[in-house]
Amino acid sequence: MAVEIQTDLAPQTLLDMCKGIESDLGRTNARRWGPRLIDIDILLYGDERVKTPVLEIPHAKLAERRFVLVPLAEIAKGIPVPGFEKTVEALLEQCPDPGHVRLHRKAKGVSE
Repeated sequence: MAVEIQTDLAPQTLLDMCKGIESDLGRTNARRWGPRLIDIDILLYGDERVKTPVLEIPHAKLAERRFVLVPLAEIAKGIPVPGFEKTVEALLEQCPDPGHVRLHRKAKGVSE
């Protein structure tokens, strides 16, 4: 799932908030790269690029993960991705991930 939000939070503060939400929902940091109950990533932050030891925006693996690009393209296909000089849609078209991603229909009463 991909969602778009508007925020006045700085990228690191937003990450801290996301980690708090994950924790509140029961996520534990048991094993790096292992299965997890919930995983909230910051994929994009406007046209900014951020690289710190704990945060990289755009997300480091964004262009390699079809399961990320498909839902992101649903809400932001024409958005240019900083550092890639391509849109989300172009990254999806060129994505090397052979995995299949299936979109679910919207539930009744859910608006865009």
